[in-house]
Amino acid sequence: MKFTVEIGEKEKQVIFFSFNKFWGNLRISVNGKTILKDVRMFSVNLVKQYEFKVGQTEIHNIRIVKIRPMLFAGFRTNEYKIYVDGNLYKEFKD
Repeated sequence: MKFTVEIGEKEKQVIFFSFNKFWGNLRISVNGKTILKDVRMFSVNLVKQYEFKVGQTEIHNIRIVKIRPMLFAGFRTNEYKIYVDGNLYKEFKD
């Protein structure tokens, strides 16, 4: 799953999210700079959250929530929710 979202009105921030649900490679970048790399192969948690801030003058709190199904997650639909300053901004499914 890959998606890109643009945050901010005066100071634009481009957030790129990439997750390979078969191999577990996850990467989050802001304006082309990688801010998080992770490998998620085996997890008992169905929900994983990634939180960070973006911006210099127009600062936003970003939370990306990854929700996986209980069984056979690599073969089933995962959900992704992006929150900006605590408000739901966008949702994606793969």
